[in-house]
Amino acid sequence: MSDSSCDNKLLVVLSSSIADIERTLRSRLRTLSPDGLLLLLLGAWTLLNIVQAALTGLANDEAYYWAWACYGDGRLDWGYYDHPPMVALLVWLTAPLGGTLGVRLATLLLQPLYLWLFWRTLRPDHATRRQALLYAALCFALPALQLYGFLALPDAPLMFFSVLFLYLYKRFLQRQTTATALLMGVSMALLAYSKYHGALVVAFALLSNPRLWRSWRLYMAGGVALLLFLPHLVWQYHLSSRHKGFEIANPLMVFVNLILIANPLLVWHYTRALFRRPSPHSNTLRDDYLRTMRWIACGVVLFFLVASLRGSTQAQWLLPAVIALIALLADYLWHNDIPRRYLTAALCTSAVLFIVARIVTMAAPDWLKGEFWHNEEKYKQIATLAADRPVVFTGYSSAAKYAFYTGKACSSTPVFYDHPSQWTFRNDDASFYGHEVVVEQSECSLSDTLVLCDGTTFEYRLAPWYRPTSMVRLAAVAPQSVAQLTDTAFDVQLACYNPYPYDLDYNDADSLRLTAIFRISQRQQPTSLSTTPLHLTAGDTTIVTAHFVVPHGMPYGTFELGFCLQPLVGWPPTQSAMLKAEYLRK
Repeated sequence: MSDSSCDNKLLVVLSSSIADIERTLRSRLRTLSPDGLLLLLLGAWTLLNIVQAALTGLANDEAYYWAWACYGDGRLDWGYYDHPPMVALLVWLTAPLGGTLGVRLATLLLQPLYLWLFWRTLRPDHATRRQALLYAALCFALPALQLYGFLALPDAPLMFFSVLFLYLYKRFLQRQTTATALLMGVSMALLAYSKYHGALVVAFALLSNPRLWRSWRLYMAGGVALLLFLPHLVWQYHLSSRHKGFEIANPLMVFVNLILIANPLLVWHYTRALFRRPSPHSNTLRDDYLRTMRWIACGVVLFFLVASLRGSTQAQWLLPAVIALIALLADYLWHNDIPRRYLTAALCTSAVLFIVARIVTMAAPDWLKGEFWHNEEKYKQIATLAADRPVVFTGYSSAAKYAFYTGKACSSTPVFYDHPSQWTFRNDDASFYGHEVVVEQSECSLSDTLVLCDGTTFEYRLAPWYRPTSMVRLAAVAPQSVAQLTDTAFDVQLACYNPYPYDLDYNDADSLRLTAIFRISQRQQPTSLSTTPLHLTAGDTTIVTAHFVVPHGMPYGTFELGFCLQPLVGWPPTQSAMLKAEYLRK
């Protein structure tokens, strides 16, 4: 028998086997229930997320959350400077597995759980495989679910516990039992521990159904939630303002962000689903639940529209509205005959674009720039430069990424013109005292520059004898004395608290100094303070009298005045006593 004949027979056998497998798969798929089909699709989606999580570098915030609980002085706590603790707990659970997948695994696994639970909440009594497939396709077509499905961000537990609350809320509408009320209270507390914006889901759900307010069990649920959230309220001793004033672009960006994270190709369908009239033959429970979804969708958008009048908002803050839109659109598509051609094209186009984008981001070609790519290479460049020296960064995420990708000692020092971070309350750099360290210094004539593999630069300086000041606290003794400035030169008394177990004594030219910072809008204008040489006694508060001069050409009006420490010449000011002040004409 010739070789070609054998090859032909082999091809026939292979073709027959593939055809048999295809027929078997089709037969099995036809016998799957709607729930089984959805579980199969969610399983495939989860595998894609696992591969993506393993092959994609950490985002800045992911590394920051990892550092909260897993690096240096970090530990699990009831809260962190600018977030509740749920994301840190989830990262801590799986981070020991190692790599980027270890950081993300716990939050990643929440997505199939909440998508399944939401399906069980919305599912028609006699669901079909077509409805399950449509629900899966709709979810897969949402940019928000693509991005927040594999990243270790607070938005993952926010989505999960929002859906859990809405599931229990629907059960409570059906039957107001004590057990359901207790579980609803627990879900409310967990939602608050995930992200503060979760309160909007609860608030607008309850506002949509005033007759529930007569139920004592509802107040019991609120009491349970408050009791469980009390440890965080006790811990929460700070408030941070992000208000920057009105800009017309901010309200417009609320709508732009909502359209982008909910898929612009589906805007028409969202609008129809949101404003359709209820069917006269639909059941009361379904009407009540859809009304709740409308309240959440509209209420969240309206809330952030009002908030945008005083400052900018972020796209992920609108995720509770996206959850409600999923429910409204899924129900609309299940119960209404609409032209399918455009919907099918929109869903298929979205799916293809997302799959291509995921493949490209996982492949990480050299031309891709951003926080997800080239992290390991560039931070190892900095580690090679530093050798055995610790590195002190000025960025909260840079320090976290350096620690994650190199495992070497580092810290982040709080900088005046950035908002505070969790690093502000840590003492990681205390062990660097007296050592030679590499300090990040941008826009300083004394700095050296390292060009990194992604084209960015790392500006740095060697500090031969490092003296940490990140835990030193400043306060104006008499804030009212500088609340209204009418002259160009002033004296001010500052209380400097040194929590370190050693004195901080600065007398030489390259030493700690006090600086006054005048901030008008987002512009900072520094001016040096003339003081006697500083000597901050260990564990004590030192009163320092400083003289400062208002910068030439300072406009009249209200501004922020900060008094800061600079550990080295050219170092960005690291601690501040912030005051609201007003520069007046005489």
